Amino acid sequence: MYEIVLSNIDVSKRVWSADLNIKPTLRRVTATPNTELGRAIYANSITLTPGTTAINFTPDDDILVHALHEDSLEELEAGEMAARVRDVEPYLVMDREDR
Repeated sequence: MYEIVLSNIDVSKRVWSADLNIKPTLRRVTATPNTELGRAIYANSITLTPGTTAINFTPDDDILVHALHEDSLEELEAGEMAARVRDVEPYLVMDREDR
């Protein structure tokens, strides 16, 4: 939630600034979660983050991402969001097996 609030503030600043500090960018981001469900959650998390949209999975399991500014893509490439998804993946698989 904290990251979503920060992203909202960043997007608002960029849109309302006089010089419209945006640099729209498309880039492939590696989807490092281990399961299909994890990759789907990761792609949805990207889309929920203001200023970024997951467009498509590539055949290499990368995600094509559109960002309002390339800084957002650099944060994704740092891997913190993917690491958080990987951390919860074992619990998601366990939950599905319990059903």
